[in-house]
Amino acid sequence: MKRLFLIAALVLIPWQALAVELDADSNGYQDLDKGGTNAATEQDPTVDTSAEIQAIIGAGVYEPSLDNPATTGFVLSSTDAGVRSWVAVPTAASLAVDDLITLSGVAEGAVNLGAFTGSTITDNQTVKAAIQALETFAETLGGGVDFTAYDGVTWGTAAGGSQVHTFDTGAGTDPTMTVSDTDFTFNKPVIASSFSAPGTASGGQYIYFLEDTDNGTNYLGWGIYGDVSASRIHIPPLADPTAGQVMAFAVPGNQTMGDGTTKIASVGTWITPLLNVVEDTTPQLGGNLDLNTNEITVKDADWLPIEWAEDGSTAPAAAAAITGTTRKVGRAFDGAANEDVTFIWRVPTDFTGTTVTARVTGVVSGATAPANTEVVAFSVALACYANSEASTLAVGTAQTTSLTADATYAQYDNLDTAYSSAITPAGSIAAGEECAAAVIRLATTTDTYAQDFTVTGVEFKYSRALSND
Repeated sequence: MKRLFLIAALVLIPWQALAVELDADSNGYQDLDKGGTNAATEQDPTVDTSAEIQAIIGAGVYEPSLDNPATTGFVLSSTDAGVRSWVAVPTAASLAVDDLITLSGVAEGAVNLGAFTGSTITDNQTVKAAIQALETFAETLGGGVDFTAYDGVTWGTAAGGSQVHTFDTGAGTDPTMTVSDTDFTFNKPVIASSFSAPGTASGGQYIYFLEDTDNGTNYLGWGIYGDVSASRIHIPPLADPTAGQVMAFAVPGNQTMGDGTTKIASVGTWITPLLNVVEDTTPQLGGNLDLNTNEITVKDADWLPIEWAEDGSTAPAAAAAITGTTRKVGRAFDGAANEDVTFIWRVPTDFTGTTVTARVTGVVSGATAPANTEVVAFSVALACYANSEASTLAVGTAQTTSLTADATYAQYDNLDTAYSSAITPAGSIAAGEECAAAVIRLATTTDTYAQDFTVTGVEFKYSRALSND
């Protein structure tokens, strides 16, 4: 623009045969001489005497002088206000782009990440696609790594050293794996979930060994070959036995095995057997049966006939043969009033215990038998006396013995009441003692059969201790 203005100014100068030099000297002014460098002829456009040029300058239309850049490679930059300047072009070094290229691991100008040696990230992926492949793989692990899928996993240690790897199970004692430069040991502190090694056939069955690593002792286990998951697994005790103990197995049931599975198995325990039992080739009571301070207890019963009974406070009918029966004798107890008798019973010498039970035997002597659901009921209470004790002791708490009829009962039927609950005699009871037993028909309370019932006797059931005394 400046050069154009100067040309316009020159046009206003009267034409002469002049050689006009339009160039810029070091001071930025224009030479207007005849081919020389006479400073006197250099013109400052800002003080040009031409009225037209002065008008242009005064209007501020021209652009101030902008020198060339010092070196090659600059570009002209301008603001929105028209201010222009020379700006150096950015380089890769100035922007640190070369460092980013090195960080990417691929050559400058590459448009992907190139080849990968594994299978998780496929070749020639963008950064986003590679990160997505890593995320997808990590989410498939489910909180753990299945090492069966990796042939390259190495467990080891430096020469002369060892490593112990613990597997956190979340409960109980955790399994451990010890790796040294010469050995590998896996310690599983639980009952083996399956037999550890093939065994040898023996009678159609197979023998296996199980090891308890917590206890440090090998135990024997066995089962039928090929059927270890069924009810033929036998798990020995973990503890060591004491002298004389033998192994016993419980009824098979669900057992949680070492691997967390549930299988049907028999669990063994140590028990102490009955000792010192000597075989008697000619067995007889009082022979060589050594019970090792133990006794054999059996149940027994004594039946006392009604003829042995003494009248109570309100006696039933006298003892008489029962018509229609085969040689039976009985005493008819009234169906409307409470009648009673007393029996004297000698306790057997091998009696053991503190209680007895009792029942009443009888016959339907009347023409009207007990109807369906009618009840025949008696109470029985005892008082027992030891040698030299007074025989005037009142009886203890009575217990009820009864029967409930069904629709089949008929005249002359033989009927027994059910055994009572345990009767505790007054004065306690012991072998060889004498007991008085009060038997009362409960005609006004529990008993609902309104007819006479003929009693033939009373029976006491108790425990006996067999011995060779």
